[in-house]
Amino acid sequence: MDNEKIKAIMVSKTHWDREHSRPFEQFRWHLVYNVMDKLLNVFETVPEYKSYMFDGQSLGILDYLEIRTEKESQIKKYVQEGKLFIGPFFVGPDEFIPSGESLIRNLLEGHKIANKFGGVMKVGYNPDAFGHISQLPQILRGFSINSAVFSRGVGEDIGKPGTDFIWESPDGSSVLAVYVNYGNAVHLPKDLESAKDRIKHTVESMLPKDVPFVLLINGSDGSVPEPHVPDVIKYANEKLENIEVSHGTLQEYVELVNSRSEKLKRYSGELRLGRYNLILGGVYSSRTYLKQANAKTQTLLEKYAEPLATFAWVVKGDDYPSPFLERAWRLLLQNHFHDTICACSQDKVYHDAMQRYANSQQIAEKLIERSIKVIVRDINTNSVDIPNANALVVLNTLSHERSEIATKKIYIPVEADGRLQSYVIRDSKGNLVPFQIRNQRIIESFQPTFWEKQYPYGKRLREFDVSFIVDSVPSYGYKTYYLCPESGSSPKTDLKVFETEMENNYIKVKINPNGTIDLTDKPSGNTFNGIHFFEDEESACGEYNHYTTANPQIINTLTQNARISKIESGPVCGTFKIDIDMLVPEGLSSDLQSRSDKLVVCPITTYVTLNANCRVLSFKTIIQNNAKDHRLRVRFPTGISTDHVHAEGQFHILERNIKLPNAESWVEKPVPESPHQTFVCISDYSKGMTMINRGLVEYSAEESNNGVILSLTLLRGVGWIGREFFVTATYKIPTPDAQCLGRHEFEYAIYPHSGTWESAKPWLYAHNFNAPLEVVETDRHTGSLPNSFSLFSVEPSEIIVSAVKKAENDSAMVIRMFNISDRQTIAKLTTFQPIKKAFIVNMLEENLEDLAVSGNNVSLPIKRNQIITLKLIF
Repeated sequence: MDNEKIKAIMVSKTHWDREHSRPFEQFRWHLVYNVMDKLLNVFETVPEYKSYMFDGQSLGILDYLEIRTEKESQIKKYVQEGKLFIGPFFVGPDEFIPSGESLIRNLLEGHKIANKFGGVMKVGYNPDAFGHISQLPQILRGFSINSAVFSRGVGEDIGKPGTDFIWESPDGSSVLAVYVNYGNAVHLPKDLESAKDRIKHTVESMLPKDVPFVLLINGSDGSVPEPHVPDVIKYANEKLENIEVSHGTLQEYVELVNSRSEKLKRYSGELRLGRYNLILGGVYSSRTYLKQANAKTQTLLEKYAEPLATFAWVVKGDDYPSPFLERAWRLLLQNHFHDTICACSQDKVYHDAMQRYANSQQIAEKLIERSIKVIVRDINTNSVDIPNANALVVLNTLSHERSEIATKKIYIPVEADGRLQSYVIRDSKGNLVPFQIRNQRIIESFQPTFWEKQYPYGKRLREFDVSFIVDSVPSYGYKTYYLCPESGSSPKTDLKVFETEMENNYIKVKINPNGTIDLTDKPSGNTFNGIHFFEDEESACGEYNHYTTANPQIINTLTQNARISKIESGPVCGTFKIDIDMLVPEGLSSDLQSRSDKLVVCPITTYVTLNANCRVLSFKTIIQNNAKDHRLRVRFPTGISTDHVHAEGQFHILERNIKLPNAESWVEKPVPESPHQTFVCISDYSKGMTMINRGLVEYSAEESNNGVILSLTLLRGVGWIGREFFVTATYKIPTPDAQCLGRHEFEYAIYPHSGTWESAKPWLYAHNFNAPLEVVETDRHTGSLPNSFSLFSVEPSEIIVSAVKKAENDSAMVIRMFNISDRQTIAKLTTFQPIKKAFIVNMLEENLEDLAVSGNNVSLPIKRNQIITLKLIF
């Protein structure tokens, strides 16, 4: 390569931030007038202008055509001619906050849109995401994409911008990875000599290389097409001796590099470091309310709406609501644009984003209601002779059998004499089941939005929750119990509640005067003392990054006197209420160099609940945030000494080092805080703790004199996108709503255990916590379905299902699953009826391989961390 001419491919594009420093509709004005209108004019008037890439996204084209409906034929023409490249993504997503399944749907929707216009750009271009997940190569391969082009996330072990390498997912899938600064050739001067010098300097900055090819990106944030690019390239080729420039595409560059791929280094793992580019690591704690709304919406779609709609369609022949599901998914996915979901934009963006979440949730909730109606009305709830009882159908929408606590809110008219009827819970054999009546109150008459019950107007209603222990509710199925109007007490359980202590067969809890907890894992004898305290410190930068001042002021609740109240004493649920009035500085000083001298009270109320026969201690914390410019975390000293933790990522349990790398010369230094999905696990093989969250993305694992402390960020209030004085992106745009003042509610849990993360199986408890059993009240009636039923089951428990849906283009059922373990296993799928045909398909649901079927069963090997999509025909 020493004397070989460098081939430079210049790709013209814009980087399209759908919303960020301005809200969507204002950015769309720029998209219409300054980008797309001008691009179409350039295509018409500058025939030498070869091609343009729309930033790896598809949705922006629909945004444009909503205004310029008359331009659709032109868009199709240029896509089909290979001049305009759109897709493969729906939007350019953040990769660490959305679920793995959501990232697949992002690509699926992006392909659907691009194909309608004539073709998809088959390059995984996601330039501005703040790092990249370890499973991205496998996901891209699932869409027949063999390359990833990006601009952030590299540490010391890959190389500077301009480096090409082979990137492997943990299952062994690989793509060509192109690390390039995405605006390295933007705003080319119209002066040809100056433009030539700019190209020469940019090319030389990427040398030396393993291959004689460089990528020039002629476009950046909101940049407009530059019609003089062909003239610049022509002049540069006349003047430059060792560089040949062509106006081309990402595909052309990928093909060139792949022709010499044997010369490239290999890398595996996530890309989340800031050696050369900012990764803006504070975004995972910015506007935590947004992340909570995202988790709720994803869960409604992935764990309830789609599986239940599939159940109703496959088993009962109900119409599958594809248009509504697509609408709900697209509303959700709009919010997965990286500057939206990362909460690093101006306030108006989040007024829009929260409305999208609300609308998506409304659709999902209605579809859930509809599917449940279809299913439950055909269950033979009259099969057991229990007079005057109502049936409680417990639905499990996860891929493993579940034995835990189920809860249902009940509304019953108050008797004329004011008497409150007693109730018990029985199973389908008539046996009493442990139960507990909770949160009972009398309310004025109203009309609940239930399809089964109609209440007389004018009567007062009795409202209460009934929690009861269910046993072996089948995967993707249901089991029927009965609410019986009779006197009687609950059977005893293993739960015992005392003045400031409670325990069951697995966990012992002692609440200390300062509100911390001493926890014992009874099977192993391991203890965790002084867990669950709150820590507050200033956050002086903005949404992009969390930085303290030079002399940080850290406040915690360890010296507080908590008010402790016993709320519930079993037999199913034990709950203590812990109240703390935390005094914290009102905000930052006027010069931003310290915290304010004025203190305000931030009341904190935590409900600590231990259920009978349960291995998890759950928390609900309510905070009235009255302070600004601060970060509040809940902390769990583990007493465990280890150098790593295991955190759930997208289709992968990541082993992450606790010690941070040496980063003196880095653009952005690493921090202890990291993103995760539903849990993080720490273990020294004999003692372990898993911290489970519901929609709280940021955790940290930090060394102390007494072992590692796990922390979960509850909120971080800031007033700017990015303040100056810090090594970060500086958008000095005020964001008063990002201070997150007011009431906030957080849910999380602790699972103590022994052994490794694989032997403790924390994913089972974390996924149960995030997708509770759904309970439906109905009357006794006949039907064709039995009182217990499973659509399908999957074994072993290391195989997790991420999607159950109708196929996009035919009447087959699609099941996507992945192996969460680090070893190959045999997956066994058993369905409720015989399977006619089964196929392994890619993520576009195109057939790859026929599978052997044996009646209701399909078995197949799944490699470590492999994602498999199946298509079944009944």
